[in-house]
Amino acid sequence: MFLKPLTQKVEIRTAYELLKKQMNNRAGVQKRRTTLGWQGQNKPCIVYWHPDLNIWHYYDSEFAGNRYWCAYGVDAPSEEKMVPITAEINFNYDGYNRRIAGIFICDDKEDIYLAHTGKIGGGRQGIGKNNFWNFYRGIQTVEVDWPDKRNTEVICVGKLGGTALPEQIAHFIKEVARFKTYATGGKIELPESPMPLSEPRFDPEFSGKRKGYVAQGTIESNCYHGLVVSALNEIMEFENLRTANDRFRDLYVYDDNKKITILFEIKTDLTTSSIYSSIGQLMYHGASQNPPPRFVLVVPGTPDDKTRAVLSKLHIDVLGYSLNNNKPEFSGIKEIIR
Repeated sequence: MFLKPLTQKVEIRTAYELLKKQMNNRAGVQKRRTTLGWQGQNKPCIVYWHPDLNIWHYYDSEFAGNRYWCAYGVDAPSEEKMVPITAEINFNYDGYNRRIAGIFICDDKEDIYLAHTGKIGGGRQGIGKNNFWNFYRGIQTVEVDWPDKRNTEVICVGKLGGTALPEQIAHFIKEVARFKTYATGGKIELPESPMPLSEPRFDPEFSGKRKGYVAQGTIESNCYHGLVVSALNEIMEFENLRTANDRFRDLYVYDDNKKITILFEIKTDLTTSSIYSSIGQLMYHGASQNPPPRFVLVVPGTPDDKTRAVLSKLHIDVLGYSLNNNKPEFSGIKEIIR
């Protein structure tokens, strides 16, 4: 199933208003007066600050002239200082324009999702789509079928109206902030592979990059992927373990010798295709190292007994998780770390 962008003026406006309402009316949100600053410009305004998510947002349907302007940031807003914009997820008024990074997309059930092309602005060296996609922790893409018959991959942020959408937006914005910190010479580490890999050359269902095609019913669950990766990474960092990721691997832990010690593959459902692709991902990306790292499949709930038996024979450990108020909680994490 391929997703389609909203292109009619009325439906885009309706989706924008729903997004604005959901974010503006979220419990605990605070209105704060501040001045937004970007590339030699500034704008006094009132932004909405989410203290539990550590992001703010500002929506304006007229300021940009040809698009709905949706600005986000991670710095606590105040009247005393100018606040920089971390990222924008803007939307075209009418039709479509792939140069505008934000889009609303819909599936066969007419559910609407917030998506982003991955094009990150900033005008500075090292900040670009390809680098960002490789850097993004927990990236989950889908393929969009445009009216001009062109198909492109986009990052599916979250379902409009979904209970986790604010958390999913926050994850996206924080990944942009983390990426910009690295790209502009910050101190965070480049998530490059300790064991560089070439492009896989066999069935991409098992070894290639995350594919854009998704089965109906899995899109919304896939949008939790970033939240799970981020939560797992926080636990690893709390345990003083070195972590990294790339477009091929969700997350891994490595030692002082740049050897991968734990390789995680994270799924948001327990379908047969997800289990099969997980096995392929782990085996392929672990085969370049001798001895191979510890393989860990991270899934919601628990696979059935037959599946667990097969995974055990393949020396793949299972780490289950559940969602509590849209926050992933892992069972058996201590055993995995040991």
